[in-house]
Amino acid sequence: MRDVDWFMVSCLAALLPAQRELLDTLPKDGEACAYAFVGFGPEFSPIELPGEGTLHGLAHLGDVVWCARGDELLRLGWPGGALQLRVEAPAGVLALCADGRFAYALCRGEIHVLDAVAGRAVSSVPLRLVEAPVAIACDGPSLVVVAGGKLVQIDPATGTATELRAAPRGKVQWLGNDGRRLWVGRAEGVRPVTPPGASEPDAWRGQEWPWPLASSAAVWIDGKLLLAGERKLGRAETATLAGLLTPLPALPSERLSLGLYLDAGSTRYEIGPKPLYSLGAVKQELQRIAADPAARIVGNDGKPMPMPVVIEPHRGVTVAAVAAAWDVVKEAGFTSISSPAQEAWVLAERRKATK
Repeated sequence: MRDVDWFMVSCLAALLPAQRELLDTLPKDGEACAYAFVGFGPEFSPIELPGEGTLHGLAHLGDVVWCARGDELLRLGWPGGALQLRVEAPAGVLALCADGRFAYALCRGEIHVLDAVAGRAVSSVPLRLVEAPVAIACDGPSLVVVAGGKLVQIDPATGTATELRAAPRGKVQWLGNDGRRLWVGRAEGVRPVTPPGASEPDAWRGQEWPWPLASSAAVWIDGKLLLAGERKLGRAETATLAGLLTPLPALPSERLSLGLYLDAGSTRYEIGPKPLYSLGAVKQELQRIAADPAARIVGNDGKPMPMPVVIEPHRGVTVAAVAAAWDVVKEAGFTSISSPAQEAWVLAERRKATK
């Protein structure tokens, strides 16, 4: 591995999310940014997702995750996500789900029942829907699809459709079930179909993504959300991300973003929408924010604390620039600091070392 001791990287990978010490093990002049992951905090642990093409769906059955991507079905070992098998996907597959015995592939006019091991269709259920379906989830012995802005229950034996209720507003990209309630994923984030009640004060109520996803798929696994999606970086460029999202009910809604950009050979900083052009200016602005009572949150000990800071390096920004910014954030009085792009860097190096 170039300039990096592999044993050190593999050990530090267990310490993710990124810590300040991790930056000292990386090449100082190396690019800090894994662009697709910028914006998430420590609640997101990135993984590698094999295959190519648009993501259509994910389904979990025991020690297997099925992924519909492009025109293939990919069987991944779980945990870990190692590719075990790839087979041709049913034509026009839109989404996946599973009930512990079978996986189900949603298509325009039918649902294919798939063998959980081989991924081949063993039967199909006709869909008699006026509107095209877009998402599917298992809910007890039934299947639930989103079609025409409605949640529709489908009997997997007969295909009988029963309208349940209106689907949450907005374009739905996926539907999931965590064992307690249904969840919908959209370009902007994830929300429960039925919000938690007053008797569940600490229940997770979903969250917004750091940026819109052009397409996405997700499945609940042991209380965590395996999320995969595609983010548009420009007119013709996209980036694929995948990872486990840990629902954190106490996750602060207020997080301070410190963006780092390469601008004409120099590093430009942004705190919120405010551009700054030196670390001295960054420190002064951060000290002002840290001293503002209105910018504080309640910590786990019940006492006020400065809001968490997420350092977001963009293309061309070096590891050295991130390390310098991290130190300035700490000097300004902030105690919760993260740089999620470094997690992705470590995982990328790990993949290179094992090939």
